[in-house]
Amino acid sequence: MTGAGGDERWSRLPTAGPKHPAVAQYFAIQNNSKPNPQRLIVLSGLWELESGLDAGLELIALLVSPERFRGNRAIDVFTRAERTGAPAYAVADRLATRISDRDSWDGLAAIAVSRQWQLTDVVLGDPALVLVLDGLEVLGNVGTAVRSAQAAGAAAVLLTNRRVRLSHPRLIHASMAASLTMPMLDCSIDEAAAWLHEYDVQVLGTDTRAQTTYKAMAYRSRVALVLGSERYGIHRDWAPHVEGSVSIPMSNGVDSLNVANAATILLFEIASRHRPAEFGG
Repeated sequence: MTGAGGDERWSRLPTAGPKHPAVAQYFAIQNNSKPNPQRLIVLSGLWELESGLDAGLELIALLVSPERFRGNRAIDVFTRAERTGAPAYAVADRLATRISDRDSWDGLAAIAVSRQWQLTDVVLGDPALVLVLDGLEVLGNVGTAVRSAQAAGAAAVLLTNRRVRLSHPRLIHASMAASLTMPMLDCSIDEAAAWLHEYDVQVLGTDTRAQTTYKAMAYRSRVALVLGSERYGIHRDWAPHVEGSVSIPMSNGVDSLNVANAATILLFEIASRHRPAEFGG
């Protein structure tokens, strides 16, 4: 087999079956079936692999199915990934259907080491925006909120009372790979509050009953926005640390928004106040 584009190097790749250590490790990470102290992640597809390379992540192994490559870009990304020194293995087409949890797979996947951030890694400038997600349980909501935080120029996303696995493939998918580069910090409420206080950050909660709307709030130059879980809202332990709360007005009988949608609205409102020339505020 000469593979995609007639490139003979595919025939030189060692073949990995379902019991191969690299394949078994890939599925263990994907399914969260074994301890993962390194917080390894799987990158499924050309775009995620390329995003991981752009983020400078260390690759542990490459799994490829050249028959599924779509054009020269796939070959270019594979070549770039191979140059990192990560071992590459060819997988048969029948195994390739299990590699991705999506309907189709374009023949590229990898195991990588995710970046593990500490609060000391993040230095807040002025202005600064921080998103705090407290007790969120839906991976899609966390991923979408992280993507919005990155797009709004937030400095970090803090996760308190974390209920989701940060290495989960669906979080990476939902964030459109923003989770590979956005500082995401798993910390306690006390740790988060102390760090925010150190930087003199205005900590604001969200509450549909709040008297002050998000448009009427006077935002300081450094703001942390705290959004609570889909079912229970913000944990009561945040109460001593929150300076105020904002609401999003709604009509036609709607009394709440999806938490990720609410985060997006609020993040971009604050970003437009902080950087009006960039966000049209």
